[in-house]
Amino acid sequence: MVSRRLRRARNPLSTPDPSHEPAAPADAARVPLWAVLLAGVGGGLAIRFSMPEANLHVPALFAWAPALVLARRLPPGRRFRLGWLLGFTTEVTLMWFIAGTMVRMTGLPFAAGAALAVAYGLWHGLLAGVFLWLAEPLREAAEARLPRSGVFAVATAYAAVEWLWPQVFPLSIAHAFWDVGPVVSLTAYVGVPGLAFLVLLVNAVVAEGWLSRSARRVVPGVVAIAALLALALGWHLHVAATDPYDTLRVAIVQPNYTVEEKQRAASRRDKAAAAAQREAFLERITAQIKALPPDTYDLVVASEGAFPYSWRVDADRFADGAPMPTTVRATKRLQEAIASGPRTDAIVGGLRLGPSERVRNAAVQLGADGGIRAYYDKQILMPFGEYMPLRSVFPSLAEAVPGISNFEEGDAACAFAVGDVSVACGICYETCFSLPTRADLGSASLLVNLTIDTWFGTTNAPESHLMLQAPRAAELGVPLVRGALSGISAVVEPTGDVVATLPLDTAGVLDVNVPLRDVTPPWRVIGPVVPWLFEVITLLLLVDVVARRRRARRAAATPAAPA
Repeated sequence: MVSRRLRRARNPLSTPDPSHEPAAPADAARVPLWAVLLAGVGGGLAIRFSMPEANLHVPALFAWAPALVLARRLPPGRRFRLGWLLGFTTEVTLMWFIAGTMVRMTGLPFAAGAALAVAYGLWHGLLAGVFLWLAEPLREAAEARLPRSGVFAVATAYAAVEWLWPQVFPLSIAHAFWDVGPVVSLTAYVGVPGLAFLVLLVNAVVAEGWLSRSARRVVPGVVAIAALLALALGWHLHVAATDPYDTLRVAIVQPNYTVEEKQRAASRRDKAAAAAQREAFLERITAQIKALPPDTYDLVVASEGAFPYSWRVDADRFADGAPMPTTVRATKRLQEAIASGPRTDAIVGGLRLGPSERVRNAAVQLGADGGIRAYYDKQILMPFGEYMPLRSVFPSLAEAVPGISNFEEGDAACAFAVGDVSVACGICYETCFSLPTRADLGSASLLVNLTIDTWFGTTNAPESHLMLQAPRAAELGVPLVRGALSGISAVVEPTGDVVATLPLDTAGVLDVNVPLRDVTPPWRVIGPVVPWLFEVITLLLLVDVVARRRRARRAAATPAAPA
C-alpha cells in the first residue's frame, strides 16, 4: 500500500510537511508550470464567472484556493507572478468592455481601446500579486504566534490590500454576492471589506483542508465562517421584519437613448442635425413624464442625462412669451411636463453650467408645479469619461481626446427633501464608492442614483455597474433607487435584495413601492473600523515577519561557540 507521505510527495498541489514550515528551494522546483498557469488563469476565470453576466456566485469561494495551496511551495517572486496572473485574468475579462466603450465614445481605433483594457488589467491585477506575495509569510507568522490562525491572517491580508489599493472601479471579490441579500447583509456590520474577508476565509479554509487533511486545523475557520453567515442572516431577517414607517410610490423613467443614437449625435458635425437629435430626446422624455397619471406618485426619478439640454436652474425668472434662450425653453418644457403630468416631486439628471462657466453633471429636483427646488453637482467624476487624468498638471490633456469631456466637480453633498423624507443622491460612478456615499448620506432615508450606461452598449458593464452600487443599500440601511438612461434601472432594499429592475435597452417606467424602515446599520454609525483593524493586524504581522527574519540572519551570522 502506498503511504500517505508518498501520495503527497507525488501530488504537486500538496505538501508533505504538516507543520507548514517555509518551503525549501527544492520544493519550488517540483511545482510544474502547468499547475501555476492553471491556478492563475483558472482562479481568475472562476472569479469572473461569479460576477455578471454569469452570476454563478459560488466559484468565488474556491477561486483562490489552488493559488494558496501552491503558495506554500513557491518562492516570493513566483508567488507574486501567480497572484498577478490571477488578478489580471479576473480584471481584463471582467472589464474588457473598456475596449469597445472607448471606440464607441471617442472614435479611437480598437487597438487603443484594447491597450487601455490590458493596462487596466495589469495595474489592478497587481493587487492580487501583492496579496499572494504577502499571504504566505503572514500566515507563517500568525501560525507561529497562535496555531490554526493562519487562515485568518490570509483573509485579513487580502481584505487589507484590496481596501487600500487605488482602483478606478472599486471592484471586490465580495461583489460576487452583490444580489444575494442574506450574504450581502454582512456589509451592514463590516462593509464590503468585511465580506471580502469572509470570501477569502472560505478559500483559505479550503486550501488548509486540502493541505493538512486534518479537520482539527480548519475547525476555527469553519466556526468563524458560520458565525459571520449567521450574523449576516440575522441582520437580513431583522430588516425584513421591521415594519416600514412610510412607503413611497416611485416612478423610475427610463427613456433609453440608445448607443446607436448617441453615436449618430456624436458624429454629426452639422449643428442643425445635432439640435434635431436633442429635440427628439427631449420629446421622448417629456412624453414619458406627461403620460404618468397625476397625483399617483410620491417621486419621479429620471436618469443622468435624461434632460438632453443644459439645465437653466434660473428658468423660472423668464416670463412666458418673452424671448428666451433655447436652454430656457427646453427647461420650461420639462417643467410643464411635470406640472401637467404626475404633479409630484421629480429628480432628473442633466448638465448645467457652473459658476466658472464650465459644464457640471447635475441632478435637479423639481416640485409638483414644475418649479426648480434644488440641484446637486456631481463631486466624483469618471476618469477617461468626464475628464482626463492629470489635466491639472498638463492642461492640454483636457481637450486632447474627442469624446472625453472636461467637466468641473461639484463641491457640496446632495440634500433633497421629498415631503418629510430626506433624500441623498449620487450620480453614476460616485455611488460605487462606499465612504464618500456614507459621508454624504447624512440623515437621509433614501438614496437615489442617476446613471448613464449607454456607451457600454449591451456588454456586462451595466450589470457590473449596478453590482458595484447595490451594497450601499445594506451598508447604510436605506433603499437605493437607481435610474439608468438605457438600463438597468433598479430598486435595492436595505436587506441587500434587488427587488425590481427595468432591463437594459428598454424604454419604459419602473413603478415600485419603496418602503422606508427605521434601521441603522453599525457601518453607518461607526464607518470603516473593521477595515482599519485589518490594516493594523496586517501591519503588525508584517513587522513580526521582518523581525523574525532579522533574528534568523543574525543567528546565521553568529559563529558557533567552541565545544
